[in-house]
Amino acid sequence: MKKLRTIVADDSEPQLKTLCHELEEFCPQVQIVAKTLTLSATYEAIKTFEPDLLVLDVEFHAESGTAFNLIERLQIEGDIQFLLIFVSGHAREKNYATLAADYSALQCLQKPVSPQKLQKAVELAEAWFGYQGNQEVYNQQIKSMMDLLRTKDFRKPFFIKSIRNQWISLDPEEVLYLESDGKQTIFFLTQDRKAIGMESIGDYEYLTENYSFVRIHQSYIVNLDNVSLFHSQERYLKMKNGKIINTSRSGASLLRVRFSQR
Repeated sequence: MKKLRTIVADDSEPQLKTLCHELEEFCPQVQIVAKTLTLSATYEAIKTFEPDLLVLDVEFHAESGTAFNLIERLQIEGDIQFLLIFVSGHAREKNYATLAADYSALQCLQKPVSPQKLQKAVELAEAWFGYQGNQEVYNQQIKSMMDLLRTKDFRKPFFIKSIRNQWISLDPEEVLYLESDGKQTIFFLTQDRKAIGMESIGDYEYLTENYSFVRIHQSYIVNLDNVSLFHSQERYLKMKNGKIINTSRSGASLLRVRFSQR
């Protein structure tokens, strides 16, 4: 099996060594072709080695830019032909992880990176790499992510992997609610439309951070913008399509708080 030619970039030499060690120890499908400590060196390595995978720190403190500046430069020069795994010590508080989750081909891991999460990220990258025809979708996801970083407009569409491994874009304003269906999730949309997400509902909880979504029950995530009635005492709500959804006790408490803030 062809190995993923990989460049690893981090501005901390100890952390760069740790990342490389974990990749070599836990990810046999990876072949590290370059290790870099600066954005400029990373750019040159990409041009030289034409990697399949780039494991990239987000912030390079000795330089004025970030990893996103590098990605933007590469976009201007042409489509990006490699997969990305971002790593950052600030993935959570700066919303990098949630942002990457909106574009499921992209991943951002919180430092210190656990070997298990790194292994899973590489496996997902490898799986994506194996699907023909995904490159156009992948580049669109990168473009959309860069647009979000520039505008901070988190109302933009997000991507989900649907049936037959097709990636589809959904407008958050058109999503009424999500309903768990075993290992899949059904997205109920306006105009009586539906979409099937090929992941469990817990994998879509990132929507509650960037959008007006709330998880009100283990089986439901709802879009508050599409709720027509919330009965606090009886613990249920009515969606704009007429659907009645019961909430858990904790879900009702969360709804009271969220509606009081609107």
